[in-house]
Amino acid sequence: MPRCTLCPAVCELGLARAGPDGWRTEYPLDEDHCVCPRGSAIGDLLAHPRRILSPRCRTEGRWHSVSPAEALDRIVSRSRGEVTILLDGKLPCEEIAAVAAWCKAWGGSKLCLVIEPADEMLLLGTEASGADYLSASALAESDAFLVSGGVLGANTACARALLDRRKAEPATPLVVIDPGAGVAVKFATHWVDGPAGSEMTNLLTVGAAAGVDVRALGWRSVPQTAAATTAGKALAGRKRLAVLIAAEYGRTSQWREIGFLAGTLAKTLGGGVAVQTTGANALAAVRMASALGTVPLAQALSDGPAMRVAVGCDVLGMLGWAEEGTVEAAAAALPNRTTELAEVVLPLALVAEMKGTCLVDGSQRIQTSPLLSPPAGVLTPAAWVEQLARRAGVSGPGPSPQPDSLARAPVKSEFSPSAVEDPPTRALLLGRQPSHAGSGALTGYGAWQAAACGEPDVQLSIEEARRMGLKDHQPVLVQAGGRSVRARVRLASELTGGTAVLSEGFAQTRALMPARIDGSGQLLSGSPAEFTIHPEASASK
Repeated sequence: MPRCTLCPAVCELGLARAGPDGWRTEYPLDEDHCVCPRGSAIGDLLAHPRRILSPRCRTEGRWHSVSPAEALDRIVSRSRGEVTILLDGKLPCEEIAAVAAWCKAWGGSKLCLVIEPADEMLLLGTEASGADYLSASALAESDAFLVSGGVLGANTACARALLDRRKAEPATPLVVIDPGAGVAVKFATHWVDGPAGSEMTNLLTVGAAAGVDVRALGWRSVPQTAAATTAGKALAGRKRLAVLIAAEYGRTSQWREIGFLAGTLAKTLGGGVAVQTTGANALAAVRMASALGTVPLAQALSDGPAMRVAVGCDVLGMLGWAEEGTVEAAAAALPNRTTELAEVVLPLALVAEMKGTCLVDGSQRIQTSPLLSPPAGVLTPAAWVEQLARRAGVSGPGPSPQPDSLARAPVKSEFSPSAVEDPPTRALLLGRQPSHAGSGALTGYGAWQAAACGEPDVQLSIEEARRMGLKDHQPVLVQAGGRSVRARVRLASELTGGTAVLSEGFAQTRALMPARIDGSGQLLSGSPAEFTIHPEASASK
C-alpha cells in the first residue's frame, strides 16, 4: 500500500488523476488515517513544472544539458579517487542498504546518512535512555502527556491521538515545554514557559517534582521554578506517561542530553516516548548508520580531499550554508540550495516513486509501495550510485547489511549536567509549520507549499511587537548573524519575553543561524541566535 513518509505518521495514500498531466493524492475514507497538507502535496510534486528530468552541468557559471554518461564521467574524473556519498537518511531501508553495499565495494568511497542534525542527536539520546517508543494507539491509552517542542505541528496522527485522549478524559494532565509556544500550548493543563535553551532545566525540574531521581543522573542542584514544579507534581504517580518530543533547529549537541532525559522520565513513570522527526525513517537511518559504520555529517563535510555527492538531501539548505564547492554534485527531484551551488545535477526519483521498508514506532517495519513509477531516465538513489560506481570501475556491490541493522543502536547511556546552558534573553527560533515540516522544502524533493508561501512569518508576543512599534502582518526584516530575511509579523498571544519564532521550511531562514562544525570535526553545533527586527521600509533606507 502506498504511504506518505513525510512524517512519522506514515499514513496510507491513494492517487487520482487531476487533469491530463496532473495527479492528486487521496486518503482512505476510514478513521485510522489523517489528512494533512504535506501528504496532500505529493500528487502535485509528481508532475511539478520545475521537476529536474535530465542531467546538467555548470561550466564557467552557465548550465548546459548533458547525457547521463557525461555527467557521471565528470563526477568520476573530478573525484580524484575519493568520493563521499551524502545520502538522504529518510529513504526506504532497502535503498540505504543497496547504496551501502556499493560503497563497501568502491575503494576510496565513504557513505554518510544525512538527517536533521538535531533529530539525530535527539534520537541518539532517546536510544540511550532505553525508553520504549509509543505508537498512536498507545498514546491514546496514556494517563499523562509531557510535550516538548512543536510536536503537534510535526505529526497529525500524534496530535489526534493526544487530543482524542484529552477529549475522552479531560482530567488527563498535559504538560507542555515549548519556548516557541506552538499549537500544544493552547490545550495544555500546565505550560512550563521559558526561553529557548531552558528545556533541559525545565525537564529536570519537572522530573524531580514527578518523583524521578535526577540526582542519580549526575545533577546535584535541582532548579526550583514554580511552573515546572507544579507541572511535575501533576505527573507524579502516573503509570503510563507519554513523552512527545520534537527537536527545534539549532543547539544540536544539547538535544542528545534532552532525549536521554526525556526517555528516562518516560521509562521511570511506566510510559514511553514518541519522537517526531522530519521524515518517517530517521530512526532507521540512525540505527543503520551505527551498524554500517558510516561517516558523521560533520566529518564528511570537513574531509578536504573527497568529492561530495548529495543524493536526495539538500545539505546546504539544511545547514544554512551557501558556499560553492562544498558539495560538487547533487541528485534531486526539484531545485534546492544544493543543486543551485553544485556543478553536476542528476534527476532523482521522489520517495513516493520508490518501494521499501520504513521503521515506525521503534520496531514496526512497514512496507510501502510507489504511488507512480519515476519518469523515463529518472533513477532511484541506489541506481544512481550503482551507475556512478560502475563508471569508476567497480564490478559489483559488496555484501549487504546484516538483518540486525535495524536493531536498537548500542549508545552509551550518559548524561552530562554541563550540557545545561544559560539561555539567551532574546532568541530567534525556527518553528515547525504543519504545511512545511518534512514536506521537502529542505530535502531533495521540494514542495509546493514553499512556492505558495513566498516569505516566512515571524511570530512575536503582543508585548514585544508593541515595544518595537510593529503591527500584525507588517513586512519586516529579521536580522541575525549578519544576515537578514524578509518576513511578515504575526502576533502570537501565547509567546512571552524576547523570543521570536520564524517559519521553518525556507532555506533562507536557516541561513540566519547556520550550523557550525565543532573543533573536533565530528559534530555540528548551533545555538539560538540573537536577533533584531526592523520595519522593512526603514531598514532599507
